[in-house]
Amino acid sequence: MIMIELIHEEPATRDFEQIVGWLNDTVLMRYSEQRHKKHTIETQKQYYRTMINDENSYCIVRDGTALIGTVSAVIDDYNLVADVGILVSPWHIGKGYGYIIWRAYCSQLAEDGIRKIEGGCMAQNKAMIRIFEKNNMRLEGTRKYHFQTGKDQYDDMVLYGMLT
Repeated sequence: MIMIELIHEEPATRDFEQIVGWLNDTVLMRYSEQRHKKHTIETQKQYYRTMINDENSYCIVRDGTALIGTVSAVIDDYNLVADVGILVSPWHIGKGYGYIIWRAYCSQLAEDGIRKIEGGCMAQNKAMIRIFEKNNMRLEGTRKYHFQTGKDQYDDMVLYGMLT
């Protein structure tokens, strides 16, 4: 049975080191806009501070002592909407962690008063789409040819949402 813990505190240096490794992994990031950036511990610390200072939400996720990912949300306080993003370690992909992390985090956001959860990804990111759909999110729209994936190659952005 998968047991996770969402931790709302600044990651330790060793956690940042792992996260940076994942973000710089070209295979893991092939569907992410993070693939365009070179990540460092300092850029991740800055991202964390920005998320917290802007009153958004950021968690590291553990299964026991193992760091298994991160989950965050940009929160629109006026409309009570959260745009959620997730990062799962390469060792935990395909084992149900993404679904469980997403469900737990979105439940927490709902308890905090968020009325709508949103998320988007490349149309070819079937794993993320499965996470959305297993969590009862619905396709709300498609941005055609939104992502440039190669020279003269594009993919759509699919946008999912759900009311809490």
